[in-house]
Amino acid sequence: MTGAFSGWTADQYAAHRRDLPEIVVADLVSHFGLDLASSVVDLGSGTGQAIAPLSRRVGVGIAIEPEPDMLRRLRERTDVGSNVLTILGSDHDLPLLRNVLGDRRVDLVTVANALHFMDPAAVFADALSVLRPGGGIAVISHGWPLWLADSDWSRAVRAFLEQWLGHGTARTCGLDEQTLHERESLLTSTGFVDVTVSRHEYTTEVTPDYVVGNLASALSDEQVPAARRSEFEAGVRTALAQGAGSLPLEERVPIVVLAARAPS
Repeated sequence: MTGAFSGWTADQYAAHRRDLPEIVVADLVSHFGLDLASSVVDLGSGTGQAIAPLSRRVGVGIAIEPEPDMLRRLRERTDVGSNVLTILGSDHDLPLLRNVLGDRRVDLVTVANALHFMDPAAVFADALSVLRPGGGIAVISHGWPLWLADSDWSRAVRAFLEQWLGHGTARTCGLDEQTLHERESLLTSTGFVDVTVSRHEYTTEVTPDYVVGNLASALSDEQVPAARRSEFEAGVRTALAQGAGSLPLEERVPIVVLAARAPS
């Protein structure tokens, strides 16, 4: 993943990707019995959308992110406290964390909107090795990609984006039922128990500026070169005008949390 989320893309990610809502954080805290003595490892942390709100409810947060620019912006967040250790690394480094921890184990491993970049089988097996008995894993899918939402303006944006990229845009980040079932089965076969699925949803108004920035946060500098950024922005705004007709734009944001426990 390194390189795809650098520079301008990382700036847009920090500005236009939402943190986990408090209701989801509270559910995770309650479900796994987290408190200020607990430790959480967040894989593929991005700019802190999961670890920042979680870190306020636990003792130690460990954020592992492979892209230096993303990690830098996480560190620059004023709402991330001194209890968050940031590590430049990837999911492949999780076994090394066990060596660092020694006899200690963590209470929760989270992967939020990032598992589609990883090998789920390896992640689940490695997570099991760093979790305490009864500790948990939570795979969080926070919202459809904007271009796959069920709205006229989203379909117009998808048509523009596919024309811009020259190919289809079908990745769903784990919200589709097939991927969810595959991940459930894989957790069970890896040795996790008490596999559960919880769902939340909220609706929010979005602006054209937000849509432009959110789309840019999913595209590399190669896909939207600096010399063509104005053209890209104009294309998105034109698509929105054609698809929405008038403001405000509404986005329905589903959240699915796939949770499981290590055997006690």
